[in-house]
Amino acid sequence: MAKKVKDPGFGYKSSKNAQDIINDDGSSNVNHINRKKNIGDLYAYFIDISWIHFFLLIIFAYTLLNIVFGLFYVGIGIEQITKPKGSFLEDFLNGFFFSAQTLTTVGYGGIAPKGISANFIAAFEAMIGLLSFSFITGLLYGRFSKPKASIKFSKNIILRDFKNQRAIMFRLMNSRKTVMIEPEIKVTLSITNKDENGVFKRIFLL
Repeated sequence: MAKKVKDPGFGYKSSKNAQDIINDDGSSNVNHINRKKNIGDLYAYFIDISWIHFFLLIIFAYTLLNIVFGLFYVGIGIEQITKPKGSFLEDFLNGFFFSAQTLTTVGYGGIAPKGISANFIAAFEAMIGLLSFSFITGLLYGRFSKPKASIKFSKNIILRDFKNQRAIMFRLMNSRKTVMIEPEIKVTLSITNKDENGVFKRIFLL
């Protein structure tokens, strides 16, 4: 198991077991701790998480909203949307499925609000549904339109003599079928050296 160190690799001192700053897939290996968070970070969070986590969060939020509004309909009286079944579970399921129809604006017509309280709750829920699906649509567009390079690097690098100097060589390629025209590459070499006092210091070469 890799040793956890506090040095992210940008300072002049480093630990012997420090990991690379950049992972093999190009993502950052730096963890921000004790950083202030705000509501604006939610968009970046939903864009950067994996697809599995993204859809699991949507399913969880969708189910939770329907449970909450289903309990609301049972609380105000299930008779305001449909005929009571005499069982809390059956009444809750009717409220849950009516909530799903309202939230998605499907409206099959089998269940409809009849009382003032149910109509107010249904109208508010329909507004939340429209805003929620608009937000999800924007996130889906942001995830698909996010630019992401698909470049593969050789697993090994070569240190050899080149033009009377020592040179580090590696290969990279575009894994997509598109053609890269006039690509520009900037390489930063990070070297960790041990000084006479036994302290590891990191230097960067461009």
